[in-house]
Amino acid sequence: MMQGPPRPEGPMRREMKDIQIGRDSVLKALRTRAPRAMHLMEVVTALEVPKSRRDEVRDVLEELRGLSMVKEMPGNRFRLGEKPKKAAPPPPEAKASGTRDGDGGVSGWLTIHPRGFGFVAVEDGGPDVFVPGSKLKHAMHGDRVRVHAQPSTKGRDGEVIDVVRHGVKRVSGVLQTKRKQSWLETSDPRLPERIEVTGTIPLGIEPGEEVVALIESWPKYEGDQMQARVLSALGPKGSAAVEIEKIKIREGIEEEFTEEVLAEAQAWGSEVSKDEIANREDLRDLELCTIDPPTARDHDDAVWAERLDGGGFRVIVAIADVSYYVPEGSSLDSAALERATSIYLPDRVIPMLPHELSSNLASLVPDEDRLCMAVEVELGAKGAIKKHRFIEGVMRSRARISYQGAARALRLSEQPAVQHEAEEKRDLLTVLYDVSQVLRAKRRRRGSLDFDLPEPEIVIDDKGEPID
Repeated sequence: MMQGPPRPEGPMRREMKDIQIGRDSVLKALRTRAPRAMHLMEVVTALEVPKSRRDEVRDVLEELRGLSMVKEMPGNRFRLGEKPKKAAPPPPEAKASGTRDGDGGVSGWLTIHPRGFGFVAVEDGGPDVFVPGSKLKHAMHGDRVRVHAQPSTKGRDGEVIDVVRHGVKRVSGVLQTKRKQSWLETSDPRLPERIEVTGTIPLGIEPGEEVVALIESWPKYEGDQMQARVLSALGPKGSAAVEIEKIKIREGIEEEFTEEVLAEAQAWGSEVSKDEIANREDLRDLELCTIDPPTARDHDDAVWAERLDGGGFRVIVAIADVSYYVPEGSSLDSAALERATSIYLPDRVIPMLPHELSSNLASLVPDEDRLCMAVEVELGAKGAIKKHRFIEGVMRSRARISYQGAARALRLSEQPAVQHEAEEKRDLLTVLYDVSQVLRAKRRRRGSLDFDLPEPEIVIDDKGEPID
């Protein structure tokens, strides 16, 4: 059985230093792996800087690419260029504040409001920079930009200096044609209303259809038009499937993982490493169970409790140890960082991690050994925490229980349907319910409010269209 990639040691385990990032240091990092390409996060790791500074590293890589000193490869990877141009003297190194040059400019990501103004989220630790529409120049929503920032009564105001890197790659819109001209009427209010279409439009696509297009050129000067090439039709206008695709395009959501990410996930195999189990505290004798809504697609936390003499409780809450399978600086780490979360759609989920992890090793599947992080808490009879400890453990979920099944097993619901797994764990559920009542009473004594808000649920038919 494959044991998966080794966990990172060395620099990634040490406290990150306040290291300045420049052309020489980035080139030196790339030379350590030459001629192999390095992923952006591998370069960040080699430089021994926090991953929060990855955009600074990317900016330097972009500068080097423009000088042909670095070549960008698919999958956010870079390697040394074959015929580097003579480089101009490097600019002053970036300061810890996030300033790139000596002109007071700071870098960050631009978000444009539908009303025309924008905000730049910068990395200098200060508030976002407000940019009036008249000072955006040719920058577009999603671009990484440099701005002059000045204090103002409401925070900071600024003006775009230049565009470091374009962010938006694909757009959706309605194809329109007139005479020999074609354009898209975009559906994203943060982008230009009209984008010029270049190249040949695929056969079968008619004017008035919703399409997806790849941006081929961005404005270089004020007044320039963005240009895009039509890739394909999205489908019938107004259908749920098309609207979901438009949201994905607008938010830059990718469903597919790169081959590099998939390979790292598959390298872990399908079973937990026996060597790692031996290094963990064994919780497999406990009746830890997952309790989730019946429609839940992720099962990543489990609970168990027992009564103690004197009316108190011993409680263990465990979560799947995802971090074990996602070493810092790996392609998996980079993918998870970019996605940030799993995205739940009415008919499916777009996971943060590949299926091999999200639905298997990093999911608390019943009757399977799983690595976990857990906290053990001893509660007094009135809910006071007497002591607690954290555990790196291995567990085995004993049941996958739904909220409705638990309520029926505890006779809190008149619902006729009975969940067999919940009925079998009725004694455990009774203890857990008593713990919840003690904690609820404790919160109320402290003045908490209980908002009983409705939770909407979208019901779809077999074609993916909403029916309720």
